[in-house]
Amino acid sequence: MRVIKAIVPIVFSIAITILFISLYNKSQHQQFSCTANHVLHAKDASINMLINYTFDKKQGVVNITGNVNYINGEEKALNRKIIFNYHHEGNSYFLKSETNIVFPEDKIDDKELAQYLPAFLMNKNTSLYLKILRLGNGNYLFFYDPIPTYICKKSV
Repeated sequence: MRVIKAIVPIVFSIAITILFISLYNKSQHQQFSCTANHVLHAKDASINMLINYTFDKKQGVVNITGNVNYINGEEKALNRKIIFNYHHEGNSYFLKSETNIVFPEDKIDDKELAQYLPAFLMNKNTSLYLKILRLGNGNYLFFYDPIPTYICKKSV
């Protein structure tokens, strides 16, 4: 009987410790910010983008700035902010755009941009699936459809 009384507090302490570590790891994975420099090459243009993600509990923001360089020499600025809701299951993130803001310096129309980027970046209430792996150095590897697309460096 004494052995059981001695073991119960130890087992309880271990269970509480595991619970707190699990909750801490989950909250750390859900809340993060990172920045990626991404270049997308298409048949008639190259898009140079700086992409900044912030995931905060169940809502996030992505800011995209950059430019589209066409093979004919024309260049158009890109500057957008997308506010989204999300949930994740492990490394699978399911995003749904809530608000899409196009800043005045953005000179590319949505129809044109849709040739290169997901509709999520232009349309409200549009879903996007991402796989996001946290790397050992604190950075994140983003997968889109299921190709590894870019490394997002952890923001301070």
